[in-house]
Amino acid sequence: MKTTTSVIGNQSLIKNIFIQIFLTACLLFAVTGFSPLIGWEHLKPHIDLKRFILISALAVGSFAACFVFAKDRNRFFLLEPMHSIKKFFELSPLLSVGMIYFLYFATQLSSQIAMHAAQETALFDFGFFDQVLWSSAHGHSLVTSVRGGLHVFVEHFKPILAVVAWIYKFTNNESILFAVTTGVISTSLIAVYLIAKTTSKSHAFGLLFTLCVFFYQPFRNGINFLFHTQTLADPFLLFGFYFGLKRYKLASVVSIIAALSCKENIVFMVFGMGLFFISRKEKIGYAFIAATAAYLAVFLIFIEPNHHYEHHFRDKWTYFNHFFTWSPEGWMKVLEPNPLVFLYRVFGPFLFLSFFCRGWYWLLGPTLAFHLLSNYAGFRLITAHYTAGLNSLVFISAVEGFCRLTGAFGGERPNMKFRWLRTFGQRPGLGCLLIFCAVAFAGIPQMFYIDKNLNEASKPEHQRIIQVLESIPPHYSVLASERLTAHLAHRPYLFAFFQVFKNTPLESMANQPDLIVVDEERKEDRIVKAIQGFSAQGYQKIWKTGFITIYERPQAYPAIAQENTRIWHDIESMPIVPYRKLYRQSYRWFMMVAGTLFFFWIVRRARIAA
Repeated sequence: MKTTTSVIGNQSLIKNIFIQIFLTACLLFAVTGFSPLIGWEHLKPHIDLKRFILISALAVGSFAACFVFAKDRNRFFLLEPMHSIKKFFELSPLLSVGMIYFLYFATQLSSQIAMHAAQETALFDFGFFDQVLWSSAHGHSLVTSVRGGLHVFVEHFKPILAVVAWIYKFTNNESILFAVTTGVISTSLIAVYLIAKTTSKSHAFGLLFTLCVFFYQPFRNGINFLFHTQTLADPFLLFGFYFGLKRYKLASVVSIIAALSCKENIVFMVFGMGLFFISRKEKIGYAFIAATAAYLAVFLIFIEPNHHYEHHFRDKWTYFNHFFTWSPEGWMKVLEPNPLVFLYRVFGPFLFLSFFCRGWYWLLGPTLAFHLLSNYAGFRLITAHYTAGLNSLVFISAVEGFCRLTGAFGGERPNMKFRWLRTFGQRPGLGCLLIFCAVAFAGIPQMFYIDKNLNEASKPEHQRIIQVLESIPPHYSVLASERLTAHLAHRPYLFAFFQVFKNTPLESMANQPDLIVVDEERKEDRIVKAIQGFSAQGYQKIWKTGFITIYERPQAYPAIAQENTRIWHDIESMPIVPYRKLYRQSYRWFMMVAGTLFFFWIVRRARIAA
């Protein structure tokens, strides 16, 4: 009898160990892809297959967890990883939200630094705005030489650039710029937690939505599309809404003004928030509307007339010219890309809860009209910064919609239409489904992109090219291919092929730069013709390394040019730092040790659960 009991006990123990390892492995694989243990080079040819496997692993793990829960719900939360997840939700807000914030900040910052080191940043948008920031910090107030010496307000009205430029008054390091801006943007997670907790009066509910924002792909894509001030609008909008909820009127208005300073189209988001508050009989909504009106008045009366440039390639108002011309071609652009796909990708990760928010049409209506009715395709993409600002409204409306469905609003009469959703929502099921959907919509894990960029950054060719580009003295005027401008931005006179507008103050200088730096891998026919024209003026090739070629204006700075070529020769002979290899080796050792310790932890937890 003892032998039989012992055998049954051992079988139960083995089953517990297997279940916990399987569920934990599914969760970790769905979230991290086990990168860089697998490596980007193995993923690159099979991205669609990898995406399918990631979602399948999450789905299989979720169904397995549901099966275990249905079979023995008392033992379910004794198993891993559910036990650790439950313990995490029991931590204090300072620890739990702080851990999520730090992890998000660290992954996004690592991705940006690796991207820049891999030469995956280019003129638009990082090189363009980085040069404006550097120039502004060194006495050229918000002037862009890329457009021929015009004020940056010719492109967009972004007064916050003057504030961000102060970073370069203390350092010329791009990584510091990434760290400061990413730190600010990542506070959106804290703001969402505060909004959700205030709305539901539940720490667990706030933490749930913070985790969903952690995986939200449009938000992450905006941060990693270096660099655009519009992404800074999200935390300002969220904190403005939170302060409005708490009736901290001054802090709310200051946050909203900061959001408006990020880009002119943020007026749609602020206007929607104002209407939303007014629909709830909150007076702070009128302050939001007043801030919107004041911003528009400044923009239309002072900025647009004084900074409008007739030779700009596109006027801001042409985004909606199909309403006035009624041409079939203009209206066809409104359907490209598909607006329904855009709505699916933006609202799907939150189970379309935004549309269960009471008064969602006030909150989301102006912004959705702007995105869905313009003829500019970028406004219906989630791969860049275009959803910045809209992201915050999605978070707010999803929080409100969840609370409405789950009966978190005290004293609200039940809506008979949503009885079945309320019944489901009163259980933990809706929260689990929300997390599953957030991870399923997250796409390829961020760590794969870090791994990919580290792979490129570790190549000797890339490292030498970056050192050559950044060694060019800042007093040189440089005309460069778009891909290379991001590492040449810290100078007052930076130009890119075919980007300077006609009849601008620096047009003649752009036609006679001191140096021309050409990307041989991405050299279009018109660039080839332009180089032939410069050669006819006497420009000579002075350096060739990797995929870049450098030409010099005749008798530009002969003594300095000789010194530069000497430095470049030294760079060619310098040893290259194989930091990706060191990173991956250390990471593998760490994972091996962590995996071993985790296995023994699972065995211990399995004994407790048995």
